[in-house]
Amino acid sequence: RGLGDVYKRQLRYSFGMGEAADDIRRAVTEVLDAGWRTGDIKDAETPVDKVVGTAKMGDLVVEHL
Repeated sequence: RGLGDVYKRQLRYSFGMGEAADDIRRAVTEVLDAGWRTGDIKDAETPVDKVVGTAKMGDLVVEHL
């Protein structure tokens, strides 16, 4: 669980935007399933070319929306 979960809950419960929350969750899952990681969540098996900064990670998520 991370800060992204807070925003997804806020969209769903505070603003009634459940579909948007689902879309974000799906996009994040797709990006992570493709192997992309930021430095704080990478592990020893993460290829160096799949480690990106937070701005690029955000761009990748937006591309999957």
